[in-house]
Amino acid sequence: MATRDYAIRVRRKEHEYDLLDGLIGGMIGGVLIGLLTMMLFWLVGLGFWMPLKLIATLLMGPEAVASRGFEMMPVLVGMVIHMVLSMTFGAVMVWLGRYLPGQVMVRAIALSLLLWVIADFMVLPVIAPTFDRGMPEWIFAVAHVMYAIGLAACLMTRGRRAAA
Repeated sequence: MATRDYAIRVRRKEHEYDLLDGLIGGMIGGVLIGLLTMMLFWLVGLGFWMPLKLIATLLMGPEAVASRGFEMMPVLVGMVIHMVLSMTFGAVMVWLGRYLPGQVMVRAIALSLLLWVIADFMVLPVIAPTFDRGMPEWIFAVAHVMYAIGLAACLMTRGRRAAA
């Protein structure tokens, strides 16, 4: 009986990750969510650069999206904010992952969708109404799943096997 229990524990043993893994995974997930969102915005006719400009409204206000097309400052500000938030969430995912059950991919998707719900329905309407009005909910939700896939894939390749 003890041998069987030990074998089950070893099979279920997760990899262990450090904060650097989370930062790098968050960066990769952030690039994926950014590219997907920009492509979807372009496909539905909202403008390729608009997602980054919407993010820039967090610091620059509505003037960040005042005109269509590429504008250097709003795009750069949006990119910096986006990458800082993406890397921060990656580090938080690693930290929370120590306390949550399940496989890393499932945890990443669940936490990313939880982040989407909190951001889209509670935080952004209050602190960034321009972003909230400009970002279609379905794009925001799909993009968060893409972020989770990139983050988890990075963690699964970078993580080290936990010591038995």
